[in-house]
Amino acid sequence: MKTKISLIISLLCLVILFPAKAQENEIPKLENPISVQYLKKNLLKSQPRLVLNSTIEKGLKKKLQTDAVTQNLYKVILANSVEIQKEPLLERKLEGRRLLGVSREMLYRINILGMVYRIEKDPKILARINDEVLAVCNFSDWNPSHYLDVAEMSMAVAFALDWTAGKLPKSTIELAKTALIEKGIKPSWPENGSQPGWAFGHNNWNQVCNGGMIAASIAIAEKDPELAAKTISRALDGMTSALIQYSPDGVYPEGSTYWGYGTSFSVVTSAMLESAFGTDFGIADYPAFKRARCTGI
Repeated sequence: MKTKISLIISLLCLVILFPAKAQENEIPKLENPISVQYLKKNLLKSQPRLVLNSTIEKGLKKKLQTDAVTQNLYKVILANSVEIQKEPLLERKLEGRRLLGVSREMLYRINILGMVYRIEKDPKILARINDEVLAVCNFSDWNPSHYLDVAEMSMAVAFALDWTAGKLPKSTIELAKTALIEKGIKPSWPENGSQPGWAFGHNNWNQVCNGGMIAASIAIAEKDPELAAKTISRALDGMTSALIQYSPDGVYPEGSTYWGYGTSFSVVTSAMLESAFGTDFGIADYPAFKRARCTGI
């Protein structure tokens, strides 16, 4: 299952290469200082802050002027943005019990359109992003019975809000934040107080779902800081159960396909936290996992 965000990840890996650190000693836990107070003090106030921030964006724009590989990747992204605008808006159509194809298409569209908007500031692209967000946020739900669907959709909507940096209509922003809370994050907190199996699971669901919830939580942090803080904190505690699976040498027990899927979301999660907080709390430096970063995605 090759994710459609590969182009964006490849482009950003040219700009955001995690510094290799020397020690291979096992790190049992990630740093986890997350609280409401920590969010209010440390979360970057300006947007974008998910993967991109002003410093990273400046570096990307510089590479677009000087680096042939970056230029070629961006040409492909531009071409894809043209094709997306010819497509109908997404509808809530399940395949079997999954909405994953729709969620994944939304994540692909927002990554492409969002990147073009950051570079071009084209009002037509902004309008299309607005239409895409309105369409999926008016779904009855994001299919919480199969949480990968919710996670990828949540990440897509969070990126749409963040990369447009307040330029969407206020009504769209409010609708999107409400959807992220009600259709994205809250269903991950069962009423009986239990934890969903993926939260501390040992496979790709952990990486994808926790990453999606982190993206959503950062996007709604000002609206509901308590929910955001407890969700990010759970994710940082839970992700180690998946990251340890790369031990000792970066090999992934689910095989190469799911390695690519899970690893890509952990890379994005690390980048989101780094851009939003100035630290990824140890994800990129986690033993064995750092041998799997960016390569092969």
